[in-house]
Amino acid sequence: PERTEVASGTSTICSSFCLANQGTGEIMEPATWGAIGALIGTVVGAAASVVTAYIATRHAASLQAADDQARRRDQGRAFQRNTLLALQEALSDLLRLEARCHLEDRHAFRSTGVWGKNAVGETLSEENRLARRWTMILKERVADDALRVALDGFCGQLTQVSLVDSEAEAVTLFERNMRQATPMMEHIGRTLRAQYDH
Repeated sequence: PERTEVASGTSTICSSFCLANQGTGEIMEPATWGAIGALIGTVVGAAASVVTAYIATRHAASLQAADDQARRRDQGRAFQRNTLLALQEALSDLLRLEARCHLEDRHAFRSTGVWGKNAVGETLSEENRLARRWTMILKERVADDALRVALDGFCGQLTQVSLVDSEAEAVTLFERNMRQATPMMEHIGRTLRAQYDH
């Protein structure tokens, strides 16, 4: 469309000069025609340069936008990979600490005959609290909705072990959690591998 407008403008200029000299009987000098031709050439050249520069600028902007989008996508995948790797470690630590708390509860029950009244050691309790907190922080950084929901449910099950009223019920819940820990880790692994497939 730009080239058509330029050509139309050139034709209009030439027509105007021709009409201006009709009826006068005067014949324009060759030098005048040369000047007019040079002027038209300059106008056409300038217009073509403007159009070319505009197209080049738009093309460069489009390429830059595509590069920015690809870079943000790569950064997002890298963030998810790092988050999921850290989540695997955090969940492993949490499971280990939950097992230690459960064993302390059972030892206390054998000593006192009363379930659920014994407080685990302060150091172990604090380690468990921090491990749970770190796992929850990492869970909130996960982009995969299904994985976040699964982690919410699993961590909730871990908490239930220390809240039940009998050793038998606690053992049942603890063993269930340990069985479900493997599928949970596998779910994290699948989500992690998916970050390398794109």
